[in-house]
Amino acid sequence: MCVCYCWMPVFSLWISNANRNIKIYILYFKNGMWVGERTVEGFSKSVNPLIQKGAKGQPNYLIKLIREKSTVGFHGVAVFDQTDDYNIPSVPYPDIQSSNCWRLAVVTLTTIAVSLPEIEKEEVDCLLECVREGLLYVTLVEKNLNFMYDSQQAAETLWREISTNKWLRKELQNPAFQKSTAGQIVKWFRDNDATHYLEGGIWNRDMHRLICGKSMYRITETILCTYNTNIDDATLSQKELFDSLSSMIADIIAACLTNLPQIIIMKCHYMSAIKERRTRVKDAAQLLGETTEIIRLLQDHRIPRMNPSDMPFLNKWRAYFRNPSSSDEVSSFLFVFLFRFRPFVRTYIINT
Repeated sequence: MCVCYCWMPVFSLWISNANRNIKIYILYFKNGMWVGERTVEGFSKSVNPLIQKGAKGQPNYLIKLIREKSTVGFHGVAVFDQTDDYNIPSVPYPDIQSSNCWRLAVVTLTTIAVSLPEIEKEEVDCLLECVREGLLYVTLVEKNLNFMYDSQQAAETLWREISTNKWLRKELQNPAFQKSTAGQIVKWFRDNDATHYLEGGIWNRDMHRLICGKSMYRITETILCTYNTNIDDATLSQKELFDSLSSMIADIIAACLTNLPQIIIMKCHYMSAIKERRTRVKDAAQLLGETTEIIRLLQDHRIPRMNPSDMPFLNKWRAYFRNPSSSDEVSSFLFVFLFRFRPFVRTYIINT
């Protein structure tokens, strides 16, 4: 069976009256017959413990990040990479994709944030744990809905490096940073990126590292252009930069996680063997339990009324913010969910 009924509590669709007929949420696909109410209750009882089990393992650091740092409207998605808007000339990299990978954007921003020496270790460690939890779900979205092997492998490589306090084999805890301003540190990342792969005019063939370098260049140039004089005259503090980066990280992760409903529906819907169905339904129920609070938080965000098929793609979000719809309407998370998955919301898929 596949349980989509479990979405009801998350989106305030719980049946308020115990006597209400809940068979409207059940569809017997095999021969069109409705299943009995006792069967429905049995399904619910079997799924609820899995949801509760998932809730016990909810990502508390990630929830804290989204609650405290993410902005209404996902502003950070629009501003973290504005190289096209600022007409910044690109470095002579090959035509490689680095701007459509959620994980790469998050990890690149995190790299800069954790390198700032004036930030308390506790804050840095907290951000790293938030990102670690967030990447688990971002990875799930990307692997199911937006598979880009090279960029995603590059992000994984970079994240492993960060865990050892390195970036492209360079130490993140650079002694020179102790006497550097926030702007000087950003420029260090930009300048090391722009020259790192040019050796006598010959490109390094390490594509993953090249992708990381291009991502860093775009983001650091955007930061330098955004803060402009504040960077040059050192009025931008490391703490201000850290908070800004943390907010962008939270917004990018949160925007990506608006795709969680589709992931859970897919786990329930696309399967063949009965044994596989049972396993995937259990996984879906547990994932729902883990992410229920995140989904509730996202309901308070102003979700762009984008084409639903575009929402798994970071570059589509960025394009939307550059050219929003003429009505500039936004919708609640519930609306987006119902709009995208209305055929499945009231459905159990049952195999006998």
